[in-house]
Amino acid sequence: MRVLLCLMTITVVIIFFGAEHCAWAENDLSLGRVLFVGDSITEGNALRPNGDGNWSWRYAFWEKLVDLGVNYQFVGTRTNNAYGRSSTYPDYYGVEFTNRHESIWGTTALERGNNAPVYLGNILAVSGAPDTAVIFLGGNDIPLDMSVSAETVRDRVKAIIDHCQGDASVSGNAAMKILIISVLPRFTGGNLDIPDVRNARFEEINDLLKTLADVETTPSSEVAFLDLAPDFNSPPGLLYDGTHPNGAGETLVGNAVCDVFFPLAGIATNPLPAAGSTGVAWDADLSWTAGVNTVSHNVYGSTHSALTLLTNQTATTYDMGALDPYTTYYWRIDEVNEYSTTTGALWSFTTMPPPNTTNVLPYLESFEDYAVGTQLGWSNGWHAASLGAATVASNTTINAALNSYAVDYGYSMSSNHTRYLDLTNDVANKLNVPTSSIISVDTMICATYCYGKPVEYADLQASLHFNDYGHPVLWHRDMSGGSNRWTTFEQVTVLAGD
Repeated sequence: MRVLLCLMTITVVIIFFGAEHCAWAENDLSLGRVLFVGDSITEGNALRPNGDGNWSWRYAFWEKLVDLGVNYQFVGTRTNNAYGRSSTYPDYYGVEFTNRHESIWGTTALERGNNAPVYLGNILAVSGAPDTAVIFLGGNDIPLDMSVSAETVRDRVKAIIDHCQGDASVSGNAAMKILIISVLPRFTGGNLDIPDVRNARFEEINDLLKTLADVETTPSSEVAFLDLAPDFNSPPGLLYDGTHPNGAGETLVGNAVCDVFFPLAGIATNPLPAAGSTGVAWDADLSWTAGVNTVSHNVYGSTHSALTLLTNQTATTYDMGALDPYTTYYWRIDEVNEYSTTTGALWSFTTMPPPNTTNVLPYLESFEDYAVGTQLGWSNGWHAASLGAATVASNTTINAALNSYAVDYGYSMSSNHTRYLDLTNDVANKLNVPTSSIISVDTMICATYCYGKPVEYADLQASLHFNDYGHPVLWHRDMSGGSNRWTTFEQVTVLAGD
């Protein structure tokens, strides 16, 4: 059976964690002797499951230090967790965790400030004065005494800082780096989703602690403030009992604290060309939005997913040069700073197909540009054992009706029409003929445009449109009443004419 496709429709081818974080960081990977001063959140509860309130956020923080190769020494007189029990801390890459701190379950900023001369003196005598201090207090002062004001809690935290900096204690260090962490909100109720009535008081304390960090900073001792309250203000995901961080909460705190001292490079976003885009110009440049704390960018690219490093640069655009037509490119941006290299997402785009100057719209495809034996790709419509089901073959007979139809639309095929598309080899198709029949296409003609999917006229057995790559897509009408099918001729490319 010889099929003449007289097609009157076509689609035009259209070629910090959400919280306020300090940007403070040192120029080397060293914290020296590190002191943790806190309450139950920093101490940890050995009765909790491992990694879920058992180790405290100090363990997650320590893992980041190991990852970065930071020089540190945890100091303190306390080596247990809550109620005198000791949690079991797994080694990390062969490194043993040191469970030393100055944190007590249920304690207040008042108590830790009053006893600062004692524990600082002991630390000085054993290992030397701390170089770095992390203070995570203030959440118990008001719950234990509702008459205590936010200003009083601030002053109690200030007393600890004064001792650490040596202003009120001979055991301090005038060059100490100090980080204050905000008081976390609390939640009650059976689902731990009812905000504690004291949360408003905690917000007052946090506002004062933020200002305190600026006031207490000296030329030799910088004091930073890390506000994690907004991150914990969406219950119940990060708190196992409405007060204490669970495993996810501890990891969040640990990562955030590390990011203050050693801010990691953020991930690159907003790629252009957009991820998955098609019809991209052959001279398109790459561009992206830099991640936070980024110093430079490693640009990777390739025509396959095994990427090659193209360059390291500070600019957020990259000239790929002349791109190949109808080719998929893969690329990635790894963000770099002095502390880390952050691997980016894998993006891809596909360039526009090459122009076909002989087959512009209005469209005629008589397969004359293909050598006999050329196999045209097929998908979704024609099913056979091989691509031989769509092969350009010799045509020595000119169909008079076909030529007459072509002339009506401004084409004359005459004797130069020597090719047709052979769809044999037991093709199972939707033209409702036996698979043993000879199915072939002399030519495809379309003289008019349409937008979107072509109209499926009831009396048509076939219709045509073009996809985003400029490939003709053949629609087969099922004369027996079954579902419609489409065949994409992937090796035929047509661009819209003017």
